[in-house]
Amino acid sequence: MPQDPNDEPASVLLERIRAARQAEADAGKPSRRGRRKAAAHPEQAPRPVAPAPPDLLAQLLQECGALSERALLAASELDPAGFRAQLALEQGMGVIRETAQAGQVLLEAAPASMATTVQ
Repeated sequence: MPQDPNDEPASVLLERIRAARQAEADAGKPSRRGRRKAAAHPEQAPRPVAPAPPDLLAQLLQECGALSERALLAASELDPAGFRAQLALEQGMGVIRETAQAGQVLLEAAPASMATTVQ
């Protein structure tokens, strides 16, 4: 594509950018690149998360049907560590089981007769 003759050449633009960066460095101003984000203010502390019901993932699987582990993580909106702990808890209780469908491992809610009662 032909260049517009009114546009400045790339070499001139690059030289202008270099000069601006050098001027910032000479002025003692930190560059924008690599700046770290400001720390959160203490008054903006994260809100406490309510504990998940003991059968949260099983309830999701009952509503949605069998899901992959990744899809269940997204649907649960839990952080990955919390999700893994919740999944282990519910599998241990017998309310979630793995199944193979079309060569893929999916998670599904176990029938109520197979699950141990939640106390």
